[in-house]
Amino acid sequence: MKHKRRGPGKQTRRQTAKALQDAALAQPQAAALVQPQAAIGLDGSNLVMERMGVFGHAVAVRVQGDARLDVRDSRLHGNCYGIHEPTHGAGMPKINQYGGKIAGQDAGISVPSGSQMEITQHGGEITGHRAIEERDSPAVEAIAARLSGAPHDEIREAVTVLRAMRGAPMEELEATVRTSRLGKWLAVAGDVAPEVVGFIIKTALAAAG
Repeated sequence: MKHKRRGPGKQTRRQTAKALQDAALAQPQAAALVQPQAAIGLDGSNLVMERMGVFGHAVAVRVQGDARLDVRDSRLHGNCYGIHEPTHGAGMPKINQYGGKIAGQDAGISVPSGSQMEITQHGGEITGHRAIEERDSPAVEAIAARLSGAPHDEIREAVTVLRAMRGAPMEELEATVRTSRLGKWLAVAGDVAPEVVGFIIKTALAAAG
C-alpha cells in the first residue's frame, strides 16, 4: 500500500450522477453475506465524486480490482469504514483525494494485508480510530478468533515461523507453537489445547499456499 500527500492538484475526469447511481446498483447482492455492506461498490471501474456526501451503514465506498476513485470536496462516511478494500486481488485500486473528508469509526480507509492500493492526498482529511489501516491476514484473524485474548503481534510471529518451517515433522511444528509466545494462551485453553495447536498449524500452513 502506498500513501502520498501532494499539493493542490487539478481534477481531469468526471462522471454524471447517473453513473454514480449505476455504480451503486451494480454491487452484487450476495456481497453482504461475506463483506461489510457498502453504499457504493466499484469493481474495477472509475468514479469521480465532486461535492457529494455518501453515508454507508458499514462502508461508504467499496473498491476492488483496478478501481479508481477521485474524491473532490466530498464527504464519505461509514459506521465502520469510509473506503474499504475487501480482499487483495490482481488489481491496484487508486484513491485520489482533493479536499473533503474520508471517515469511518474504525478506519477512514481499510485495506487487506498485502494490498497494492495507492492513496494520494492533494488536501483533505482521512479520519477514524485509525486513519488508514492494513488489516491482518485471514490466517491471523482466524487464529485470533479461536485463541481468545492472544495479541495479534504474537500470532503473526508464530505464523511467520510456522510458514518458514513448512514441510517439517508435525512434532516439530507442535513444539514450535507450544514454545512460542502463544504458549501462555494455550494454557488457558486447557483440555482443548491440542486441538487449538493443530488448528494454528493447519491455518498458518494453508495460508502459505
